[in-house]
Amino acid sequence: MSVISVAMGADNFLRLSVSGVNEALQRNIVAHLGPLPESEVQRRAFLFNVEDNVSTALESMGYYHGEIDENLIEHDKGPWELKLEITPVNQLSFNGLISTLVAKCSMIALLINGWHKFK
Repeated sequence: MSVISVAMGADNFLRLSVSGVNEALQRNIVAHLGPLPESEVQRRAFLFNVEDNVSTALESMGYYHGEIDENLIEHDKGPWELKLEITPVNQLSFNGLISTLVAKCSMIALLINGWHKFK
């Protein structure tokens, strides 16, 4: 997986960089984050929702256990910097999901059958 970093800025409120993911996932994360803030109030709301929005972006592409490292640098002058280092973990495929479900159902069936023998 290649490492791509994107940097975006909105005047004097926030600069964003996203790294650790491929280009498609990076675009999806940026889309889920939405437009960058254009005021201090919008910046607070944006920052409050970052983790949920990134998690939603990861999950929408099959990464249900991604790791998100947020590093916020608050400058006295100029825009704040938000650096997101994303580690997508265990992309879930349809075949993987079916295999997991079949294995769990088989274990449940074995437990139920074994339980009846001891009654």
